[in-house]
Amino acid sequence: MHKSATYGIMAAVLFCGAAAFSSCQKKEEVKGTLIIQDMPAMTSENLKTIYTDNGKTQLIMSAPVVEQYNEDQVARYEFPKGITVEFYDGNPTPKGTITSHWAHYSDADKIWELRDSVVAVNNEKGSVLETELLYWNQAKETVWSDRFVKMTERDQIIMGNGFESDQKLEKVRVKNVTATIYVNNQ
Repeated sequence: MHKSATYGIMAAVLFCGAAAFSSCQKKEEVKGTLIIQDMPAMTSENLKTIYTDNGKTQLIMSAPVVEQYNEDQVARYEFPKGITVEFYDGNPTPKGTITSHWAHYSDADKIWELRDSVVAVNNEKGSVLETELLYWNQAKETVWSDRFVKMTERDQIIMGNGFESDQKLEKVRVKNVTATIYVNNQ
């Protein structure tokens, strides 16, 4: 064998050996802190909560899924599959209901945000409010929106952009009315 070929083979073997040896050395592991963001602290399924006053049902809230998030010691709740709230005022039948396909509540501001196919019904007045976004201040017992709304009552349908009302939909004020349709009950 030629001397230069022998040196070439030896160099190749040494190179491969060095590469194999260096790959077997213990490598320093890079460790960081694992930060889990946007993960719920608690998840509940098929939630049903009943609020009473002096033993009389005032409100029943139900949701397929509730996720609780804790940020800076303040809890916020998301209802990614929707929510249904029934208002009773101590009577056996609900005075009204409100439903949506998504909801959010924060302990920080005490305001509910309902989105996607929001429907609020006042059974006593026979009125139905439909919108895509509704805010509900449970402490002040008010609801409002700045989006398109459709308010159907027994004798008329009112459409507009935005509204304000008490939570029972007894004193509704539709803003920026775009249409009023009178319904003949005959």
